[in-house]
Amino acid sequence: GNQRSLKVADELAQSVLLELIAHPNQHDDVMVCKAYNTWAAANGYEPIRPATVGLHRRKNMHLLQGQRNGNTVWYNTYGKVIYRERPSAPLLLVGSDDNDLDLYFRDERRGKNNPYYRYQLIIVMDAYNDYILGYSYGETITADLIKAAYLDAVYHIRQLTGGWYLMDQIQTDRWGSGALTRFYKNLATYTPATAKVARAKYIERAFGTEWHQVLKMYPNYAGQNITSRFRINRDHLELAKRNFPPIEEAYQYIEDFINRLRLLPHRKTGVTRQQQWLDAFN
Repeated sequence: GNQRSLKVADELAQSVLLELIAHPNQHDDVMVCKAYNTWAAANGYEPIRPATVGLHRRKNMHLLQGQRNGNTVWYNTYGKVIYRERPSAPLLLVGSDDNDLDLYFRDERRGKNNPYYRYQLIIVMDAYNDYILGYSYGETITADLIKAAYLDAVYHIRQLTGGWYLMDQIQTDRWGSGALTRFYKNLATYTPATAKVARAKYIERAFGTEWHQVLKMYPNYAGQNITSRFRINRDHLELAKRNFPPIEEAYQYIEDFINRLRLLPHRKTGVTRQQQWLDAFN
């Protein structure tokens, strides 16, 4: 409670420091400290150390992150979260989303400089237990690719149950809403997720640790995204490139990957995700 010991004590000094921390170029604490001390020397304030900058940054990040990192990052960190329970039975809520499949394939048609390629994947998933009902893949995301994934889902449901069934509710992002809204509404009640809020969709959470644990079983695994702590050893990746499977074999790898996820046993019960879905459906 002793404010006299504070070096950034009054409103003006705090505003200058916070404005420097909030700069969209995202300067580190040392750079902010130097800039603040230059201002402090010219205006009769005491200099500070980088540790002081870090203290104010952490304490006020909820106020600064929107300007420093952008509104989307702020919302995903500090925005209101409305938790929802999973649906009580299969096909009550189904979601779909795209995913850059983190498996490299060798495509000689792309030239010698960069012959390595990753497919774009569309996944249709049941929010009941994250069971993959259908999928499709291609070079780019198109409306037809999304429709193909839902068609695959309907055929897979028939394969499991012996009957033709559709989902009750669909939740997706707003990609291609003009071309696809009518398609979704013809299948089920359509409730698109809030724009730019990825965590609003159950399916988005499924592309995390468990997803990558299965991907790591393949020699052509590309690693998780560049900001993740699960990034792959890049030196190993460079050495392994020559042994990546050709693109002609990609369909076998993708089908195997999907089936591994479908037949993944629950860590506690040992029941596969597919069997869990089918038991609940019956």
